[in-house]
Amino acid sequence: GMQRLAEGLSQCSSLACLSLSSNQIGGAGAECLARVLSKRREEGGLPLECLEAASNGLGDEGAACVAEALRGRTGWVRVNLRLNEIGAEGVGKLQAALDGSHSSLSFVDLVQ
Repeated sequence: GMQRLAEGLSQCSSLACLSLSSNQIGGAGAECLARVLSKRREEGGLPLECLEAASNGLGDEGAACVAEALRGRTGWVRVNLRLNEIGAEGVGKLQAALDGSHSSLSFVDLVQ
């Protein structure tokens, strides 16, 4: 599922908000998602500002994948990873990835 979606998303050029909440992505799906998210706009990636991926069972492993993808991109306005069973380790990685270089970021939800 997520592999095919990732392939399709790689063909998009104007998507600003990606909403994948409640799709049971899990840690393995987060790896596919991270490949799409990590590609910068100047490399032909999506011009994303918003990621809605609540209730997907990402856990710390999936959070680490998403964090690594978010790290190299600027322009994020909203990141919603609520209800993903993310523990202190995953939250720490996400915080480190989003800290400092994301002045446009106005909303992050990691509520468990």
